[in-house]
Amino acid sequence: MHTLTNHKVTEILIELQDFNLENTFAFYTAFAVGTEIEGYPISFLGSYEGDAGDSLIYHAGMKFSTFDNDHDNWHDGNCAESHTGAWWYNGCDTSNLNGRYLNGELPESYEYQGMYWYDWHGPGYSLMKSRISVRPSKNFHSYILSNTTTKTNKTANEKKKSQSTNLDQHQMNSTEHSQQNTEKIKAENLGIEDNPPIKENNHENVHVTEYPEQYTPYDQIFDYQR
Repeated sequence: MHTLTNHKVTEILIELQDFNLENTFAFYTAFAVGTEIEGYPISFLGSYEGDAGDSLIYHAGMKFSTFDNDHDNWHDGNCAESHTGAWWYNGCDTSNLNGRYLNGELPESYEYQGMYWYDWHGPGYSLMKSRISVRPSKNFHSYILSNTTTKTNKTANEKKKSQSTNLDQHQMNSTEHSQQNTEKIKAENLGIEDNPPIKENNHENVHVTEYPEQYTPYDQIFDYQR
């Protein structure tokens, strides 16, 4: 991802599909991921276009977090562990496309654990499919990425300011669910079941959409079953 997005300005297209086979998308005019030493952060994020809503700006500038490599801003826990995924978690997330592959509407105890996009169905719904594609930007082919972290932080801060009320409330809800999910996961590891396990989708009869050939798809990165 770092190699593909840092030699030239790269556009990113995120396509989402729910279990009613409805589709939506989020397109960003520029996107770059930092180096391994930096923690693979979203080092640059351009302007948003689309009808899915901008659920990625909250993660701009954040390093990539996993179960065993926590880089999020939740100081009392691990978003990757609580939300059962790996992502550019902040505190914790407004998108979680590496979450569990579950079946649409979720009971409250499973919120924030599925594959979700906050501005489209929200954390209480696990999407059927998501796909991310990248390609060199046609509009900025001669533009050289420089000082990307500074630019990303400036853009993120401006957008976050206008969304602060909603994001603050979301972060409170997300953190609360993270704490609940962490306790539930610990209980499950001890063999204690407070809720019957939800049946996960077996990927049968999944609708496949054809995508433009000029995009480089990342198959299975954002659509898999744990």
